[in-house]
Amino acid sequence: MICSVMYSSHIQRSTVVLTEEMVLPFAVCHFIHNCGNSLQGMEIISGSFGSTKIAMARPAIRHNRFFWELIVAFMFVVSAAVFQTFHFFNNAWLVHTNGSYIYQRGLGDDCVKSGEFSDGIRCTSWLDGEYSTFVINGQDITASDVVPPSTGLILARVLMIFGVLLYLVVIFSLFFICVKRNLKVQKLLCAVTVLLVFINVFTIFIVMADSSKPFIKTMKYCSLGSAFYYFLLSCLLFWIGSAVHFDSWIDVYDNIYTNDLPMGLLGASVLETIHNHCNGENVTDCLYEVM
Repeated sequence: MICSVMYSSHIQRSTVVLTEEMVLPFAVCHFIHNCGNSLQGMEIISGSFGSTKIAMARPAIRHNRFFWELIVAFMFVVSAAVFQTFHFFNNAWLVHTNGSYIYQRGLGDDCVKSGEFSDGIRCTSWLDGEYSTFVINGQDITASDVVPPSTGLILARVLMIFGVLLYLVVIFSLFFICVKRNLKVQKLLCAVTVLLVFINVFTIFIVMADSSKPFIKTMKYCSLGSAFYYFLLSCLLFWIGSAVHFDSWIDVYDNIYTNDLPMGLLGASVLETIHNHCNGENVTDCLYEVM
């Protein structure tokens, strides 16, 4: 308080001549006054720098999270694609069992599996007709006993081939987005993912429906084989991988929702959001923190 009075008196009476006794106290007060102003300035700068650091840290955290989402999703989707591609060639989709003989129908081939064969299994294509492995290598089975592949199984085969191609699109899209976040590629990724999920679910129902009818007339019961269950596992891996990169879904949803809003309503909602968030603060500083 004394320093303030002395300093103010000096400013107002600049013509007053200082005595030797007043020089030292005045110099001390002048130093304290200047230091106080400097500290206040440093506090303001420090506060601004702190808020800037926080504002800069938020995008970095979001970016890192998005990056790891894509990495995990990529691993799941690649695993699903490998499972589905490998077990597309697995012939044990539908199975009949008769003693030591196992009759298998796949998505393109028919097989007879038995320990009596030197190679363990013998297969022929669907197109072989009366030369089917069921007739040649089976027990007491004639060509008339073999039911041709149903329309459902033929459709399932086509869908599986198309699904493998869609897997490639999903994998390359994830890789591209991991390198550079791009909304158009994210839209493509989400659209192909939805289509592939629909194809997988439809294929599951087709194969399950065909399992209710025997493909060899002399046998009553037909069951789902190991290839079908591995296909289910590949679908599960793909669905998990698709859900992991949820930030991509959020980006696409926000873009669609924003484009559907009328511009007037959008402007009003933006202004209301800014007003509620800033709560009386400086708008420029507030927006900088949000960004």
